[in-house]
Amino acid sequence: MEAEAGHAAMYTEALVNLDTLKGSAAKDYFVCTVCGLTVANIDFEDCPSCGISKDEYIKVS
Repeated sequence: MEAEAGHAAMYTEALVNLDTLKGSAAKDYFVCTVCGLTVANIDFEDCPSCGISKDEYIKVS
């Protein structure tokens, strides 16, 4: 549920900034392979949602 709330916030931000995002370089995100929490920056040691190591996150663009 926490991961989905984060996704909703990112979608809302993207929608609000849609005109400025068009044609811009892709932004990297990092996704937890266990719970799906998606973040723009990994500034933690363990996933804030499920507690798995930050090493389990994968980068997506």
